[in-house]
Amino acid sequence: GEVGRLGGAELAHDAALAVADPIDPAANFPSRVFLSKSMLHIPDWSAVDLPAHEQEIYDRTGLRSALMLPLMRGDECIGVLAIAHDEPHAYDEQEVALAKSFVDQAVIAIENARLFNETKEALERQTTTAAILKVISESPTDVQPVFDAIVQNCMRLFGGMHVALNMARGDVIDRVAYSVAREVQDATADVFPMPLNETSIAGRAMVTGELVHLEDLSAADWIGDGPRSIFRRVGHRSALCAPMLREGKAIGAIIVFRQTTGRFKDEQIALLGTFADQAVIAIQNARLFNETKEALERQTATAEVLKVISESPTDVQPVFDVISERAMRLCGAQYGYVFTFDGEWIHVGGACGLDPDGLQSLRQVFPMRPGGHAVVARTIREGTVVNSPDVLADPDYAIRDTAERAGFRSALGVPMRREGRIIGAITVARAPMGPFPDEQVKLLETFADQAVIAIQNARLFNETREALERQTASAEVLQVISGSMADAQPVFDTILRSCQRLFAGKEVGLNLVANDGRIHLGAYQGPRRQEFERIFPLSPGPGSGSGLAIAQARVVSYPDALNQTDVPPSTREGCRIIGIGSVIFCPLLWEGRGIGVIFVGREPAGAFAAEEVSLLRTFADQAVIAIQNARLFNETREALEQQRASGEVLSVISKSIADAQPVFEKIVESCERLFAGSKVGLNLVGPDGLVHAGAYGKFPGVDKLRRENFPHPATAESATGAAILARDVIHYPDALSDPDVPFYARRG
Repeated sequence: GEVGRLGGAELAHDAALAVADPIDPAANFPSRVFLSKSMLHIPDWSAVDLPAHEQEIYDRTGLRSALMLPLMRGDECIGVLAIAHDEPHAYDEQEVALAKSFVDQAVIAIENARLFNETKEALERQTTTAAILKVISESPTDVQPVFDAIVQNCMRLFGGMHVALNMARGDVIDRVAYSVAREVQDATADVFPMPLNETSIAGRAMVTGELVHLEDLSAADWIGDGPRSIFRRVGHRSALCAPMLREGKAIGAIIVFRQTTGRFKDEQIALLGTFADQAVIAIQNARLFNETKEALERQTATAEVLKVISESPTDVQPVFDVISERAMRLCGAQYGYVFTFDGEWIHVGGACGLDPDGLQSLRQVFPMRPGGHAVVARTIREGTVVNSPDVLADPDYAIRDTAERAGFRSALGVPMRREGRIIGAITVARAPMGPFPDEQVKLLETFADQAVIAIQNARLFNETREALERQTASAEVLQVISGSMADAQPVFDTILRSCQRLFAGKEVGLNLVANDGRIHLGAYQGPRRQEFERIFPLSPGPGSGSGLAIAQARVVSYPDALNQTDVPPSTREGCRIIGIGSVIFCPLLWEGRGIGVIFVGREPAGAFAAEEVSLLRTFADQAVIAIQNARLFNETREALEQQRASGEVLSVISKSIADAQPVFEKIVESCERLFAGSKVGLNLVGPDGLVHAGAYGKFPGVDKLRRENFPHPATAESATGAAILARDVIHYPDALSDPDVPFYARRG
């Protein structure tokens, strides 16, 4: 071995001491290995001029020889493996190699334990943050449960003795949640509220908006006398404090105290920041809840109106009634009205809040011309919002007697407008004087829009019903797509049924470009199918309507399919066979390329409407989605099966370390399953240089094949030999006809 140095004493024998100089002579042998990151081999301890501390170990233990190796993790030494004998012993290469293998295994075990604990801690942190988010979701109006959950989890995850969540209240700090022993609570109760300044840890975090990390509280000379006295009283030694920031401004802080000095872990620092963010979310939730609740009430009201509109497409009265009631209630008014305007007279459409006498009084005033000073008259005449804080302040107010009897003083009017023309107004009135707030004005404007929709619905009922049918059909197709991920055929059938119903189609079909590049009939609904199928497959290109639509990636339509001169012959023949006068072809486009077409044929000649073409494009897009879904689903399933097969082989490998045969058989079994219909074998070159049959599947003639063909030389005369010699995959697409197929492969 190599001659080394030990404590200044020369070693003149085979003691291989791989110890780098200079190293403190006071270091013991394991320490030298640790520091030098090198092996230390001492065949005879008594032959070494030992320092006193090593001589003491020798005398006490009676050890005579030792082999010491460092445990390395990357460039870092994390331990030492020491093997010793009480007799002189020179460790040979085999023993050293064995010891090194034990070193590697020890490092693996240490790493496993470290990674396991890190993973467990990370999982605990993630679980905790998820649990707090759950509390936030379950407590949108009350922040206290969230604060309590944060504090409790900090105590558990940080090993803290005292955790507190403080909030800024003006120029002071108040403690709103804490988890401490009763004696600590009593000792700190008189401190809060404390001034919001940088003489306290929470104050410093809030003022600076930055994390405060104190490994030793006694070293922080900026801490005030009051907080410092508390630390001494309750035994706080270190602290970590994260500010709670909202729009860049600190609104509070979370602080963790420990009874020991030292740095907090990086992951604990990050976690406390996460808790601070979650506390802010909870505060925001509570603050926004009332605003959200009010907005939700308004949205709910508008949704209720829309619901009435949908349930009453031909009658506006139920819509007017619900609008007048919701407008009155949400605006805090005593009365709500909907008026219509026919261009000359203002009529009462709906009223809420009036007793029978008040309603009778209203009927005596209306219909009214829009020339007076009533709020509704001004709204309709001027076509603007009228927000009157006191109607009685206007000496010309037209219905002063009605206002005095009903007891309202302020009123709000919003016009109903259709295509630039005023067709009515919504008004509310209440007893308190003063203008209505902007959000209530906006709400009435929304109601006005909805009233116009209701009026339009009554006029456009049939058009709306047709549009709804088209949307329903599209939704039905989407539903079938979601339920048929692996097979596009049910989607095609649903699309064709919808086309027949919505387009009055006599014949509808869906053609697809196959792998041979030709156009094949994918789905069809209509008469004389067998005769129609004789036209297929079609060649791509302008020779057919389908080919033209696919090639040019555009909709192709023939309003008069039997008489137009530009109709392709195959299309004209198909129309003649079925007996249709007009036909349209809409391409299925994938990445800008035509992959198929939907066609619809109708008996009478005539053009397809724009909305029909638009819906047909939607159906074409949905068909493409179904095709791609099926393709991706099957590709994913095949990939999953391949991964599973690979995993099964790896499992057999792990269970069969000493015997490869079960692995070979599992590989063959997996190949038989994944390459359906295949005859599978695995051949090996033996020590004799011949090719032997290692493992084969179960198929007719397998025994005869093995008997007659194995063993054979590893030459190019066999496919196995050719692959082995070439060190590459050998593929014979036509093994019986290809002249390059080796003799043994052809015979097999």
